[in-house]
Amino acid sequence: MTVTRISPVSSVTAALKARTLQEFISHSKDVTGGNLGFPRQVADLEYTSPQQIWCMADTAARKYMAAGLSASERQVIGLRNLSTLDLVIAFVAVARLGHAVLLLSPHLEAAKISYLMDKAGSSLVIDGTDDRDALAALGKTVIPLETVESLGGKPLGRPAGGSEDCVMAPELWSQLSETDAAIIMHSSGSTGPPKLIPKTHLELMTRLRAIPAFCHDKSYFMGSWLYFPVGVFGMLFGLVKPGGPTCWANEKLPLGPEAYRDVLVEMRPQMAWYNPSNLIHSMATPEGLGILKQCIMVSTTGQVMPERLANRLVKEGVHLSNEYGMSELAFALSSGGRRPGDPEWEYMSANPECAPHLWFRPLEPSEGNTWGVSDSQVYELVVLPSHPTQDKRYANSPDGSFRTQDVFVRHPNGEERYKCIGRMSDDIKIAPQSDSVGMRALDYEHKVQAGNEDILQEAVLFGNDRQRAGVFLFTRPGCTLSSEEVVERVWATVQREINGVMAEGLDKDMLIVVRDAVVPRTPKGNFVRHEVYLKFENEMNEAYGVV
Repeated sequence: MTVTRISPVSSVTAALKARTLQEFISHSKDVTGGNLGFPRQVADLEYTSPQQIWCMADTAARKYMAAGLSASERQVIGLRNLSTLDLVIAFVAVARLGHAVLLLSPHLEAAKISYLMDKAGSSLVIDGTDDRDALAALGKTVIPLETVESLGGKPLGRPAGGSEDCVMAPELWSQLSETDAAIIMHSSGSTGPPKLIPKTHLELMTRLRAIPAFCHDKSYFMGSWLYFPVGVFGMLFGLVKPGGPTCWANEKLPLGPEAYRDVLVEMRPQMAWYNPSNLIHSMATPEGLGILKQCIMVSTTGQVMPERLANRLVKEGVHLSNEYGMSELAFALSSGGRRPGDPEWEYMSANPECAPHLWFRPLEPSEGNTWGVSDSQVYELVVLPSHPTQDKRYANSPDGSFRTQDVFVRHPNGEERYKCIGRMSDDIKIAPQSDSVGMRALDYEHKVQAGNEDILQEAVLFGNDRQRAGVFLFTRPGCTLSSEEVVERVWATVQREINGVMAEGLDKDMLIVVRDAVVPRTPKGNFVRHEVYLKFENEMNEAYGVV
């Protein structure tokens, strides 16, 4: 078989000129080389070229059409599976037919998936999870996900002579507008029910073009799954970019420090993207930390990185980039562009095109300053209505602005760099006397966790509007310490790091051990605060002597 080949540099240049997602991914059909890597087991990475994916997507599209997927009417089609090559193939197959792709977390229960599909106007989902029958029982049309094996395995490449026989829907492509939704994701649900996050063709292409040229040919490890924004952009760019591959860990397996060590040692990426929980695992072994030190840049996004661990990474010589974003936002803040040797990884800035459309709104004294930064002005990030690609449907202020509810402080020297210190919803107010006192939950939780990660899966502060605050100590499964021993060990940390150091202390009798519990979490792995409070309301009431 003769394989069509094309210069990878010309491929990415042409792809970035595309108007729509469909035009963008069409440039993957000529890209050879192992651009995307997925582990067979813990590591043992298997690489696949975009050209091979294009060919398998052609076969998959034919099978999906035979099962009921339309090629004549543009629809919103759901995709639900773990982050595997099979999901990438399905994504390309569905997008090629002109459809908008609704990416659904495989970790959400069927009822929430059904709700999100209804909100998106989607009735059909391609599903590779074990509970797809539950979705069918809720009235959804479910097509089983095709696998590499069911598609006949990987082809050698695309036959020479063009793509005349490929399954596409050019008449639907021609009807696409830059303002149409190309991909629809959903929020993780950390602050409430998951919300739909549509991304238009214009927004997708704007974000892809904003990737600096020096990043185009680098190898990437993606610690973000394919149904979250960072993972999606990693996949899209991996389909057209030259140079090193883009790889993921095996989402089918329990992933701890040893698993991340093995995949990092095998791949040796030049750049890496993580959410903090995955990064903590990757730095937990000497070998994993050694690979991170060799990276040009290691980025963390998705939740607040514990300061103690991040400072350790920077001290070890890791160029750590703090990335701030929300699924609802059309931009991100980053500390990756700071000067070499600058250790202040937490302070971020926006790119010059985006900065004029952002406002760091000073919080008024009446709004409280409970963030442990009494000498600094505290700000809330607001996206102004002038932002060209920000989805106006998220506006939550009368003037059309989007208030993020995220709180920042400015760099001490006055530079336009800002450090995110938490969410307004993280503010726990206790009332020991007549006046309420604010406690920043994340500060307390991180300090309780520090040095106790081997016995605690999570520490969660509680006590809003109560006389005293308490902490749930959720032990790790298999923890061999007794509850009394857990309390004694954590109490030593509290005495050292919190009492007499922070504005408000904790009492020993308010350290509440919860053993072997399933902590409510988002698909990203973050605990959901309001669901923790609801699920463990009885334990909370017992702590306060309420029957």
